[in-house]
Amino acid sequence: MTENKKILVVDDQEINRIILKNILARDSLEIIEAEDGVKALEQLAVHGEAIAVLLLDIVMSPIDGYEVMKKMTSAGLIGKIPVVVITADETLECQSRVCAMGAAEIIHKPFSPAAVRAAVDWILRGGRRGGS
Repeated sequence: MTENKKILVVDDQEINRIILKNILARDSLEIIEAEDGVKALEQLAVHGEAIAVLLLDIVMSPIDGYEVMKKMTSAGLIGKIPVVVITADETLECQSRVCAMGAAEIIHKPFSPAAVRAAVDWILRGGRRGGS
């Protein structure tokens, strides 16, 4: 890889953003952070399809992860930017909803570093599900 791949990490808990950033830290990745859905949408507007993977929390305010995914769908980005949902919500409703909205993966909190790394690496190697 000659150029850095951008990963957008969206979580309202700073500690989760720090942990995810550390899990994914390597020379070939540029980690961009957003602490809520509003900031996530701002980063998506700035970087667009240059974002290789979006790691997205669901339970946030004022805009939650569902709304971020809905706005990504409206902008035609769901099929172009793979979304890995990382959430504490283990309900079947949440899983069904994010899958129907085009999430590439869903990882439950507390998350395993190996699971996060594997999901991101799989997507970066061209693996796609969800909105593709």
